[in-house]
Amino acid sequence: MLGAAVRRGAGGPLHLLAELGPTARLHADAVRDVLRRSRTAPGSLGPRARTYAAEAWWRLTGDPAEAVPALLGAVSPGGLRDPRFPERRAVELLGEIGGPAVAALPALAALLASPWRHGGGVGPDEALRAATSAAVARMEGTG
Repeated sequence: MLGAAVRRGAGGPLHLLAELGPTARLHADAVRDVLRRSRTAPGSLGPRARTYAAEAWWRLTGDPAEAVPALLGAVSPGGLRDPRFPERRAVELLGEIGGPAVAALPALAALLASPWRHGGGVGPDEALRAATSAAVARMEGTG
C-alpha cells in the first residue's frame, strides 16, 4: 500500500518506508523516481518531502548516490530553512552517511560560518549547529 502511494506521487508514506528499512526494498524504484523527479522538477517536492525521500532511499538501499544530492538541497546556504525538520534532519542524515557525503562539506561549513542559521531562537540554532558540527566530524573521520 505504501509503495503504491509513492508510485502515485504521494510523498506522505516516504517516512514510513524509511522506518521499514531494507524490508521495504522492493519499493526502492518508486523512491528513486521521486528523488529524480525532484531534481528535474525542483518545485515538485518541498524540502521536507525531499528529505523523507532521501532518507527512505538511504534506509532501503544503503546507497548514498541518490540521497546525498537531495539532502544537499535542504542544507544549501540561503535556502528556505526550517531547522526543526528538513534542514536539521538532512544534516543528521548526511552525518550518518559519513564519508560518502563529503560533497556536503562546503555547504555544511557555510552553514556553520553563518551568523544566522535559524531565526527561531537560540535553542534551535544551537541544536542545528551541534548537528552540523557532528556531521562534519563524521565526514572527516574525526567523529
